[in-house]
Amino acid sequence: MDWNARLSRLVRTSTHQLRNELSSLGEALDMIDEDLPEHLRERPHWQLARERLIRAAESVSEDDIQEATVQVMVALSVDGYFKEN
Repeated sequence: MDWNARLSRLVRTSTHQLRNELSSLGEALDMIDEDLPEHLRERPHWQLARERLIRAAESVSEDDIQEATVQVMVALSVDGYFKEN
């Protein structure tokens, strides 16, 4: 697994509860596992983001990384934490 692989774009968050910027698969997974409150982490959009990040780290394919990045942005958006660049 390559947790240092870069997301397809820099992802910024709009809250100080979470990391301000996510640039790698590992940073995004750590944000979900360590920063996100448990009651949010259990929501389906976060579970899907986590699954996509793991798949992307395993395959390191551009398509999987793109899917993971988009799902992280979607999950952040659903909960009002996505910051437009």
